[in-house]
Amino acid sequence: MWQETREQLQRCGGRLVPQDNLHLTLVFLGEVGQAQQAAVVAAARRLPLARFELLLDRYGWFESAQVLWLGCSQTPASLLALASALAGKAQAAGLRIDPRAFHPHVTLARKLRNPPDLAPPRPVAWRVDGFVLA
Repeated sequence: MWQETREQLQRCGGRLVPQDNLHLTLVFLGEVGQAQQAAVVAAARRLPLARFELLLDRYGWFESAQVLWLGCSQTPASLLALASALAGKAQAAGLRIDPRAFHPHVTLARKLRNPPDLAPPRPVAWRVDGFVLA
């Protein structure tokens, strides 16, 4: 799926996210000190994770950031719970969390001048059974 989308996006300018860097951000932490990072990682390891499937089935556009993303029409409750729990652990470690609502997505391209006119994506079923803090 990524290759066909990549070919369509190359005609639009902007900067494509390298395939090895595709990810879904659960909570954005920004700059984090070593002690805070250790606290968040330790707390995250203790979080229970209910396995779930995420269906990435639609493109979206963040106009102000000029970002094209792939996201889901329906967000699984387990994903919302995981993101909320991680945000709570980060706040407990003294980190400031972005107050905007969690909007699960995978960024595909940045600095596009206009939203590209893409055919709807083939849905991608993503079985989630773990996460990484990076």
